[in-house]
Amino acid sequence: MIDNKIICSNCKTVNPLYSLNCNNCRAFLRPKISNIDFWETTWQLFYEPTKAYTKIIQAEKKNYLLLILSLIFIKFSLSHYTIHQFVDNNNDNSITIYSSLIWGGGVSLLLIFSFSLMLFIVLKLTKTQTRYKDNIAIISYSFTPLILSFLFLTPFHIALFGLYWYTLNPMPVIIKPLVSYILYFIEVVFHLWLLVLLFFSAYVQSLKKILSIIFSLFFFIVLFVALINLPF
Repeated sequence: MIDNKIICSNCKTVNPLYSLNCNNCRAFLRPKISNIDFWETTWQLFYEPTKAYTKIIQAEKKNYLLLILSLIFIKFSLSHYTIHQFVDNNNDNSITIYSSLIWGGGVSLLLIFSFSLMLFIVLKLTKTQTRYKDNIAIISYSFTPLILSFLFLTPFHIALFGLYWYTLNPMPVIIKPLVSYILYFIEVVFHLWLLVLLFFSAYVQSLKKILSIIFSLFFFIVLFVALINLPF
């Protein structure tokens, strides 16, 4: 059971989840969390995401956030490049890694910042206090599955297929069919894990299941529709 508010034991004032001191009497509401432990948080996102997101929200320093955003940028730049290698019916070599940096990596970061603001505004309208920086942090940490897949599977992609994994010329399923399907399946699982974590990130802030489902699905769909259909 989680709560997106903290009730002061001293004066019974209701405070936002991120509060360290009571807004009324300034009494301490909870233990101070200075930093985010990346690996502990990553593991906790797997089996106890609500507590992990609560720690992220309450942490004073959103450390590793710049690193996470950088890895998201690289991951989606490569994804954009690979996807458009596949959908480019004209085969005119119009796709470049530079355009993918803009339309893949750049747009993915833009959507993270935009949806963080959207969540902030929607929750404010429902009388729930949040901070924009907390929303950026929890949504960014939701991409942890894709970051892990990028860090740990990329060496296998390159070792087994070289750059053919990204250029699709020839496609990996032609080179090593069974291994390719296994790696693609793992990628799908990690993407579904991203969707689940997006739900929990919104739920910890709002405690509204319908709102969280709509938010996570909308963000997930917009992200990947943009990735497939943006110009290159």
